Amino acid sequence: MIAAGEGHYYGGKVKLDNVSGHYRPEGESAQSAATVAFEKAGFTVSNYTEKVFDFKLGRWVKKQ
Repeated sequence: MIAAGEGHYYGGKVKLDNVSGHYRPEGESAQSAATVAFEKAGFTVSNYTEKVFDFKLGRWVKKQ
């Protein structure tokens, strides 16, 4: 598995992140794989956000 996460479609563009449950893809290779896959399918990717799970907050947050 190279990439996994969520994609949100807004106003003709896709925003991607790496939130996927148990599998935690990260880094440039995960971002590139996700972006290329959506662009090959004809979408414009406007943003990729890498996130980590904050156990104290109990939710995903943007990686610092």
